[in-house]
Amino acid sequence: MRVGDYTKHLACALSKQVGIRVAVLADEEIAHARHDPQVEVFPVVKGWRVFDIPRVVKVLREWKPDIVHIQYPTQGFYGRKVLPYDLPLIVKCCGRKVVQTWHESFPRTGPVFS
Repeated sequence: MRVGDYTKHLACALSKQVGIRVAVLADEEIAHARHDPQVEVFPVVKGWRVFDIPRVVKVLREWKPDIVHIQYPTQGFYGRKVLPYDLPLIVKCCGRKVVQTWHESFPRTGPVFS
């Protein structure tokens, strides 16, 4: 199962709970995809790079989530895409609580000690 699939299932399950509103911050590529009507989708990210930070902060300030759950990291974000690495700190600086689900480990770089 891909992280996006997991996120969709989790968001749909949470949205069925009484008194809980769920939103997903996503890449703009999914703007026209079908979504569960009980899950609000913010397709504002254009590549998960540093220039997306103002759009992410705007969503956090306007939607005001109690908790931000990050599906993190995914192998597709390795390399020059810095936003996934900085997202927990950005969320915390906006005064929001952060929870993370780790789907795989970081690739090892540098010396490995046993």
